[in-house]
Amino acid sequence: MFRDDMQSLFQLCGAYFHQDAFLDHPNADAIIQFYVESERAEAVRRASLDIEKLLSSPLDEIELRRILVSDLLCHYDACADGWSTYRAWLEHVKAILERRAIEERAIEDTQRAIE
Repeated sequence: MFRDDMQSLFQLCGAYFHQDAFLDHPNADAIIQFYVESERAEAVRRASLDIEKLLSSPLDEIELRRILVSDLLCHYDACADGWSTYRAWLEHVKAILERRAIEERAIEDTQRAIE
């Protein structure tokens, strides 16, 4: 269900936080940065919106972890990596994605002003 409703977040989780991700990247933030640099701005924006949907839901921590791991195929244990909760980690991820969206809008505004 979540996989179908949250395709962009599924892409981030399943394709970037795959089982060998840490062979290619030193930490979770590097994986997120790679995602941001690799994907279209619209996909990054949609992933941020998907995270917002999860964060605004009444899910408890156990259910949130189950969705990330089982439904969205995220091979990352945020709590083992020092995050107090998956919710806190998702808020961090969302902030990174939103920064990208702000940067992208600024670039588009500059390009429009030049034209």
